[in-house]
Amino acid sequence: MDVAAKTHFEDLMTISVCCRAPVSLNDLQYVWPSAFGRYVLEAMNPTARVLPAKQLRDLEESLGCRLRQVAVHL
Repeated sequence: MDVAAKTHFEDLMTISVCCRAPVSLNDLQYVWPSAFGRYVLEAMNPTARVLPAKQLRDLEESLGCRLRQVAVHL
C-alpha cells in the first residue's frame, strides 16, 4: 500500500510477501475479517482462537483506542 500510495495508486503492482510473486492489489482476495493498520499488536496462545471479550476491552481501555481481532491464517 505504501508503494502504491507514492504513485497515487496509479501502479497497483506489487510483490507478494508469501511467495514473492508479482500481483496487482486489485487481484488480492482477503479472508474476513481483515484489516489494514498502522500498528500490529500480536498475541500468541495456541489454545485460544480469539481473545476473550473482557481481555479485549481491557486492552482497548489501556491503549485508549478500539482494536479489531484478525486471526492469522497460516
